[in-house]
Amino acid sequence: MVEYDPREGELKVNDTTEEEIWKLKKALDILFSMLQRGNNLADIQRTANRLSKQVEYPFTFNVMEEEE
Repeated sequence: MVEYDPREGELKVNDTTEEEIWKLKKALDILFSMLQRGNNLADIQRTANRLSKQVEYPFTFNVMEEEE
């Protein structure tokens, strides 16, 4: 997990746990199978949004924009 503390101005990086890795692999498996079956793009987007909440993966694109 990656956390940003604006007071310190540094990224804190923790190792990804096995459970987090398993959740990510399962989410990717669901999305790839939907793509292979040719599901509707709206259905894939809806599923991706639902999975992103379940996975709770930390996205750091906002942190990178602030640093530049």
